[in-house]
Amino acid sequence: MENNEKDFTGGIQSYIDYLEANKRHSSAKSYRDAWRSFTRFAGMERIPSLRNKH
Repeated sequence: MENNEKDFTGGIQSYIDYLEANKRHSSAKSYRDAWRSFTRFAGMERIPSLRNKH
């Protein structure tokens, strides 16, 4: 994974963490689901650094 991909994934995860810390769990789930869909569409089967919280 290239450095800019790690930065992007880290940024997504940071925002999801921010949403959850502010009790916006529904929004965090929406972002996580959208990210998961995007990576599948892009040909990545799993997201290496995105934490899976349910």
